[in-house]
Amino acid sequence: MTTYVVDKVRTRQAVQAYFAVYRRFVQLLNAGTVPREELPPVPGYENAADPDSIHAPGFRPGSPVAVIDGKLRYMAWFVKDVNRVVRGLPRYQEVIIRTQFMGREQLSNEETYEALLRADSRWCYGMRHFESQRSEAIMTLADLLGLTLYLENSQ
Repeated sequence: MTTYVVDKVRTRQAVQAYFAVYRRFVQLLNAGTVPREELPPVPGYENAADPDSIHAPGFRPGSPVAVIDGKLRYMAWFVKDVNRVVRGLPRYQEVIIRTQFMGREQLSNEETYEALLRADSRWCYGMRHFESQRSEAIMTLADLLGLTLYLENSQ
């Protein structure tokens, strides 16, 4: 009989990658820019004309702006959605996640714990409690964001 169990390591990695995207989107939104996907040319088409420069008769040059505007709207929606989900966590878990993952860069567990101690001593519950709350918050976020990964457990 095959059962499935949560792969906690890969699930944590998925949540960390999700917050890396979040931080990148926040950075781009603050700068007001959109990343341009630079893909290598398809072999045999290295010298082909750029599809963005080929236009049909009656083309209006405003369409690239719509694409950029759509990307900006998607990034703004993504950032707002992540903030909404994190706000739904219990207060202590929310503070842990915001401190560790939602700053300019991701902090280590020790750096996060130290930052919480410096910011407000009432968050001082001990490292073991911090670790359990952090793990619970990450697994809750993985469930809410659809990032939970499973291992096949054959018995």
